Amino acid sequence: MGDDLGARHASTLNEVLLPPGKQPPVAVVLETSAAASPAWQAATWLLCELVSRGLGHASKLTIFTGDTTAVIALPGVAVGEALGPALVARSAAIGGVPAVLPDTAPLDAITVRVGPGRSAAELEVIADNWAGGVRTPGAAPHLGLDEPTLLIGSLIGACHAAAALFRQARLSEPGHSSVWHDGWALQLSNLTDATPTAGPNRAVLALDDLVLAGMGAVGNAFALTALTHPGAMGTLRGADYDHIDLTNLNRCLLFVRDHLGQLKADVANAVTRDLGQPHAALLVTPDRAERAFRESSGPTLVSVVDTNRAREAINQLVPRTALAGSTFNLRVQTNTFGQPGPCLRCGNPPEPVEPDRDVKARVLAAKADELEDLAAQAGQTAGELLTWASTPGCGELDATVLPALRHEGPATFSVGFVSALSGVLLAATAIRAQHQPLGAPMIARAQLLRPGERLQGPQPSAADPGCPACGPRGALPETWRRIWGERPQ
Repeated sequence: MGDDLGARHASTLNEVLLPPGKQPPVAVVLETSAAASPAWQAATWLLCELVSRGLGHASKLTIFTGDTTAVIALPGVAVGEALGPALVARSAAIGGVPAVLPDTAPLDAITVRVGPGRSAAELEVIADNWAGGVRTPGAAPHLGLDEPTLLIGSLIGACHAAAALFRQARLSEPGHSSVWHDGWALQLSNLTDATPTAGPNRAVLALDDLVLAGMGAVGNAFALTALTHPGAMGTLRGADYDHIDLTNLNRCLLFVRDHLGQLKADVANAVTRDLGQPHAALLVTPDRAERAFRESSGPTLVSVVDTNRAREAINQLVPRTALAGSTFNLRVQTNTFGQPGPCLRCGNPPEPVEPDRDVKARVLAAKADELEDLAAQAGQTAGELLTWASTPGCGELDATVLPALRHEGPATFSVGFVSALSGVLLAATAIRAQHQPLGAPMIARAQLLRPGERLQGPQPSAADPGCPACGPRGALPETWRRIWGERPQ
């Protein structure tokens, strides 16, 4: 496909998917009847983001918003700005699927209407405050609201619309598109079995009580959802030490091509400075979460790291409650943890680590141009890197150079709408955790390959009795008792 922007989702997953081939044009329509709603504007923005980043799934994006003016600040969109042109400019900044604002859509375009309206469309994004989905017109009664007061349901709907477009492009038999996903109950169903969500119409989110480990794809979506939630207040503290590369752009909603090579923490802080609610902010530290939060971890740790080694490291922060969002191929997963287990280490054995000596051997064997690339990765000069690699034993640069140069294994399949949905659902869970006891630890999975085939909802999650962290011989039980035993639960 000639661009790494699409490389991470080009796999056929062992021939489950068709390879990227003939790509239909896509038209996204926001009608006047829905245009002034912050929820529907946010859904339109997110759907256009996901189509733009889904290189190989659409040939062109046509955006119809009329003369709509933005009423909510989003990445690349300022309040009072003309919405349609801002979305086209944002798509160009991503550099994936090209977007235009013509008078009419291509005759062969798949049209998606966001929110209520009368225009003809193959797909309709529907939502209430906490749940959202997509339907083919006339497929089932309308479960949503004409104007949701919260954004979460509409963001969920946008993710499922992008998933439906993906299935039409990458499956020989896409199946039914109509689904309903309840972010309050974490229940995914077809519209026949769906019911309106039980979540409240208003809910405060105390950002000061959360710490966010990771600012990758799921972390981007979590932060965006949390900051734009109407009840958000305080500062969401995060940590991520990584830099932005081209493969991040297929799914990281805060980042565009001009951000390549910069620290995720710095870009996330800058992009969200004028985003969201007036009393909500994001502050990401360019460091590992286990160091950044060692002395000041909040009551709830939100884990969006993507390796088991990282999960094991932040598990040592011993939070009162931990929430986690993750993805695997076309599946999203949401977990809640807490004493006396399970913990983030349960069922997640750390991946093998490339030995220090092998990293040094690669540096010493590198040709001149390869050495320059390695030095840039490590933030050193070529001479400094060679000196480090030639010195036996441990050195003061080990903590900086080794993590930057270690081979992490082959890149895994990932696509934007899966990561975005995971982050939105995790944000909904974080809000619910502050308003209603979550009960026993649980795990909720939702697969997006055939999402309407059966009900998918949360299940109880038990601790791994052999877990070296929270099992009978682990360190966590005693630490939990010491830290939390005399404090109110």
